[in-house]
Amino acid sequence: MKPFCYLSYTKLLWSKEPQRVLCLLLVLCLSPSIQARPAEADTLRFYSAAFDEEREVYLVKPPNQRYRSPLHRMPLIILLDGQHDWLIEPASSDIRALQRSYEIPEALVLIVPHKDRNAECGVSALDQESAPLLQMLLEDLPPLLAEHGAGDYWILEGHSMSASFALYAFLKHPDRFAAVLAHSPMHLLAEAAAQLAQRPLDQQQRMMLSIGGMARDKDIYHRVNFESVRARHPELFAHIQVFEADHSAHNTVPLLARPVLLSYWFRTFSSRFNHIAEVDSTYTLLREPDDATEELAKIRQAAKLGTWDYLPELSDIYGILSRYMSAEHLDQSIALLKWGIELFPYEFELHATLAGLLMDAQPDEALILFEKALFLLQTMEQELPEFSDYRAGLAEIITGLKDR
Repeated sequence: MKPFCYLSYTKLLWSKEPQRVLCLLLVLCLSPSIQARPAEADTLRFYSAAFDEEREVYLVKPPNQRYRSPLHRMPLIILLDGQHDWLIEPASSDIRALQRSYEIPEALVLIVPHKDRNAECGVSALDQESAPLLQMLLEDLPPLLAEHGAGDYWILEGHSMSASFALYAFLKHPDRFAAVLAHSPMHLLAEAAAQLAQRPLDQQQRMMLSIGGMARDKDIYHRVNFESVRARHPELFAHIQVFEADHSAHNTVPLLARPVLLSYWFRTFSSRFNHIAEVDSTYTLLREPDDATEELAKIRQAAKLGTWDYLPELSDIYGILSRYMSAEHLDQSIALLKWGIELFPYEFELHATLAGLLMDAQPDEALILFEKALFLLQTMEQELPEFSDYRAGLAEIITGLKDR
């Protein structure tokens, strides 16, 4: 007898035994959907040796962060100018929208407010040895951020004066920052371009710029300076991604440029696992998968952001799983689910789905998994609208397994 399969998440093939039908209908309704929850934000207060005073920053976490293993590290997007609500509120909204549409990874967002913007971001020259703000980012914050799951993949974003600081920080520490988004910089732009033109192509391609319109009531002074620098370094600018907001004012530039530049930077993110259990337009596998061990090895190899390691997200696990299940490749499905539970040990649906696959061959293991799923549901998911139904369904399955 075939255990069960998913056909585009809708068609269930199973025996007529009521207990099994209940189990698999429950698993079917759980696994395809990842509940949408609001992003969580923490205020992090700490002593900054760089500034010799208490400081605070804000960390916005993606909703699925709470399910991750501590070993599953997330990218970090650093937003300077965190004291400006008009800049940060749309930035947080843009990033969350891009994450929910699977354009960019589920990154942590670090919001850095400035007590004195001019003093903190106003670097005098690119050869300035250091700056307190840079020291805070590189020395004070990493241990604190690591406690919240931040990895080594950092993107730094600034606007106007903080954009100039971002260029300075990137050129000082290109190995620390995967990329920089500099919105409408003017101070130090010429010097940064001259220096970057002598750097390897890899570093040139990791700097992204945006600029506003030439009209007097738009971004004229920054645009004139930008065009002068671009004219002097045409080869460099051929490798830099530039967003030109030709009809926009200076303060509007980051609002328009951010989603475009982030989508560009992460343009290969959403397709990194497409070749795993590849399907056609009818959701039919184009070729038979390798054995479970080799399939997992291919997934691990594809788990990258450029040259940085980045493990699959929860939606990646479910996406690949659905393709295996639609063609009834159970060994590959079981192996993927077991790895998924290692990566997301607090996600009850993974445990319930794996339990459903193991009910016939390993009923004792299935019982343990269903009990764990019920425990996680009751401790972490009480706000779900379907909480009572899920709890009752899992409890009935557990009782049925114990009565066998």
